[in-house]
Amino acid sequence: MRRPRFRPRLWMLMALIAILAVGWSLTVRIVDLRERSLSHREAADGHRTLEAEARKTAVREDGWAKEVRVKASKYGPTTIAPSTTVGAPAHTWAYWVDFHENNAAKQHRIADFHAAMRAKYERLARYPWLPVAPDPPEPE
Repeated sequence: MRRPRFRPRLWMLMALIAILAVGWSLTVRIVDLRERSLSHREAADGHRTLEAEARKTAVREDGWAKEVRVKASKYGPTTIAPSTTVGAPAHTWAYWVDFHENNAAKQHRIADFHAAMRAKYERLARYPWLPVAPDPPEPE
């Protein structure tokens, strides 16, 4: 018995082209999502580094504020603190307490901002097809 001969028809070729087009578009989309995910992962890593630096600076400023607060209670808050830099303006101990407390609070705000940005970009790295909201301004 003879085997039937395969005869390609127009509809078969159109179906094959449609299947190839769908496969190609899915491949392109997957590559795009992977690149987007990598970009978001890099942004999250950058915010992680900035958060760690801000937390370290905040801890250092808290320590300095505590140290200056002790000196202010010992010498009096209105006493002029000795300057370590020649020609620098003289300030009271209370000024330096406020200065270091304000810097510590600012660094804590900056660290919280970068923690929120890190969480945002880690989520976007996991789900790269989600839309990206604009970043809020960094705290002053």
